[in-house]
Amino acid sequence: MLTNKDLADFCLNKATHVSSKYMWGDYGRTITNTTIDQKAKQYPTRYSAGRIAELKKCTNGYWIGCDCAGLIKWFLWTDKGAHDIRYNSKTDRNTGGLWNCATSRGTIDTLPEVPGIILYKTGHVGVYIGDGNAVECTLGSYGDGIVQSKVKGRGWTHWLTIPDIQYVYDNTDELPQVGDVVTYTGDVHYTNANAVTGKSCKGGTAKLTQIYKLGQSRHPYHLIYVKGSGATVYGWVDADKVKKIKSL
Repeated sequence: MLTNKDLADFCLNKATHVSSKYMWGDYGRTITNTTIDQKAKQYPTRYSAGRIAELKKCTNGYWIGCDCAGLIKWFLWTDKGAHDIRYNSKTDRNTGGLWNCATSRGTIDTLPEVPGIILYKTGHVGVYIGDGNAVECTLGSYGDGIVQSKVKGRGWTHWLTIPDIQYVYDNTDELPQVGDVVTYTGDVHYTNANAVTGKSCKGGTAKLTQIYKLGQSRHPYHLIYVKGSGATVYGWVDADKVKKIKSL
């Protein structure tokens, strides 16, 4: 089982101990003339003559090539580094593919303190490693290759979880628990935790009655409205719309 902690540790290790260069479309392979030529042919607009020349300075066997989504593929395709890369078409996802397969999402202002959560903005992803820090594979003013960065100021718009990873939550005191009275800020509830379509409801004060596979299901919290609060929510809802108030 691969966990969010495994992903955070893997990414931090690569940022700290591996010499890397940003290579569009690659996923942790050793940089060689062959890999450069292959990717340049596959993505010609992403490999200028100058970029190719820069990469070819790194073909001594000590450098790896990767892009932002490739860092996550590298983790998945090596079983967190336990073996060589084994391609898997089911998890060959670009940034849009990661967004589309997400089992849960939230806006960046609701980022939970859970290392291994994936950070997202259009066209780019990173991995949260805790305490306001991230690891990302980038090219530009923040570096060239796999680097550590601060979450704040990088323009991340959302966080998300993916189905290939089991999410383990340490800081449970910060998360709503069964029995908590919460504020629901959404306006849709669902008949089950993985339903695609829901029905309109009125948010407000509610009681959390069940939690189902937090970090893996689409709508992990089951709420029942508190009488007299004006809320009408009675069903499964998205995690990022639930705010803890107090325990009964």
